[in-house]
Amino acid sequence: MINAVAILMPTPGRTPKPSDVGVLGSVARMSARRGYPSDLTDAQWALSEPLLREPSTDGRREKHPRRDIVDAILYLVRTAGC
Repeated sequence: MINAVAILMPTPGRTPKPSDVGVLGSVARMSARRGYPSDLTDAQWALSEPLLREPSTDGRREKHPRRDIVDAILYLVRTAGC
């Protein structure tokens, strides 16, 4: 069995590089905020995004991008030791 957290979590102390993007080429992430070491690389996000449920079409639209929410959860897991 594959440990999903091990796949999604970058190596501690390692800054993601453009080569981590993999098949996505040089597509840049459209975000104005500064990244954290616990943030997903583009390649990791490409693997994990299809695992999330589709957004609901009922009611209001999502306020925050899903990738930012996943990055926040991973930040808490890494820094708080959850």
